[in-house]
Amino acid sequence: MNNVAKYFDEEVAKNIGTDSAIILQNIEFWQQKNQANNKNFYDGRYWTYNSVSAYEQLFSWLSIKQIRTCLSKLENAGYLVVGNYNKSSYDRTKWYSSTRVKSNLQDGKLHLPKSANQIDQMGEPIPYNNTDNNSDSKTDNNIEETSSSSRESSSSDESDKSNHLKDRKKKKEKSSAKKEKVFSTQVEYVYDHAIEHFPDYLRPKTKSAENDWKDEIRKLNELDKRPFTEILEVIKWVRNDPFWSSNCLTMLKPRKKDKSGVMYYNVFLTKMKSESGKTSQENKQQQRIMDLAEKVRQGAEMAKQKLI
Repeated sequence: MNNVAKYFDEEVAKNIGTDSAIILQNIEFWQQKNQANNKNFYDGRYWTYNSVSAYEQLFSWLSIKQIRTCLSKLENAGYLVVGNYNKSSYDRTKWYSSTRVKSNLQDGKLHLPKSANQIDQMGEPIPYNNTDNNSDSKTDNNIEETSSSSRESSSSDESDKSNHLKDRKKKKEKSSAKKEKVFSTQVEYVYDHAIEHFPDYLRPKTKSAENDWKDEIRKLNELDKRPFTEILEVIKWVRNDPFWSSNCLTMLKPRKKDKSGVMYYNVFLTKMKSESGKTSQENKQQQRIMDLAEKVRQGAEMAKQKLI
């Protein structure tokens, strides 16, 4: 747990918030130290640097997003100037310089904002991170080196993380290219005619979903040994059946199993054949009735002619 004394300028806190004021006090402390040691002087200003990850370790009660927001507020309000004086072009660590700290020494003394002097006299400066009882014995140079090591380590970690994400993205793209499926002409034919029986809102919206439907057709043929013509007929029947049309909304349904462990495709096929058989019998019965009626009509016609 970080035992960090939280000093800040009340005026800054009133303007943009207490957290921003605390971070500004930390930046000003290191900027003043660098000025006293004549370090990190660029473009007429003294600077200090740190990564957002390093600040997160110092200000453990703040998230990375909150720290970025605080730094942005300080910059927009004119309290901070932001620069980049890193030796490596890929190093994105930001450098900060408070506009409240004068970049010169007068009479051998460092002139700071009034509020900063008061805070400095009140106790230990904010950047000191007391993780053990002996930390008070550390010299300023050791603290500066610790901050520098923390920044370099954080910068290196962020660079490694960025490279790792890029490698994962490339591998994913290659994997996707390898997994691009090619289906037979018969599968494509059944799919193209099957989706005509599904309303637009039920049809696949992505290439991946479309491939899933096609793959189910392939499995029905290759694994379940069902003919393509039969598969298409079953799909047509399902989508026109009063009950199943509202209970089978995807081509992924037929190969799933019901509570009895029976594949829905077999359920559909049995019902379709059963209804087809009933229809055939009904047609034959109706034809026999029509034939009988015709014979009765013809018999009546012949009897009428004899009477004449």
